[in-house]
Amino acid sequence: MSEFLASREKLVRHESVSNLFSELAYDPDSQLIYCEDGMLGFVFRCSPMSAADDSVTMQLAGVLSQDWPKDSYMQWHLFSSPDIARNLNNMMRLRNYTDDLLYAAALERSAFLEKGLSSPLGDENAPLVKDTVSANKSAPVAGN
Repeated sequence: MSEFLASREKLVRHESVSNLFSELAYDPDSQLIYCEDGMLGFVFRCSPMSAADDSVTMQLAGVLSQDWPKDSYMQWHLFSSPDIARNLNNMMRLRNYTDDLLYAAALERSAFLEKGLSSPLGDENAPLVKDTVSANKSAPVAGN
């Protein structure tokens, strides 16, 4: 059975996430992960952007145009996390609500966004609220 089919089988059987990845070692100083397939990689989480100007485009182009080793790859994952309470609390805390109408509107907006975690906002084909981006980059290690 091919390596791809074997990993797909693990997903179908809903095995533990730790069994799906092939990391052998992690260095907390550099935050790099060494995998059994000879790849060295890193992962980070960030917030999605709702818009970008030319400077963001240039920064992203700079990262993507680096002289990465042959067979390197980069993945971006946009996923929903039900843990938006901190963001919503910050939204409420950072505003000065001296007007009851504005406060009620902010509470309504907060409830609207919470609803978007479990059902589409608006059109039934609309995406769920996404609040986290995960990116990972892997490159082969010389000599492997």
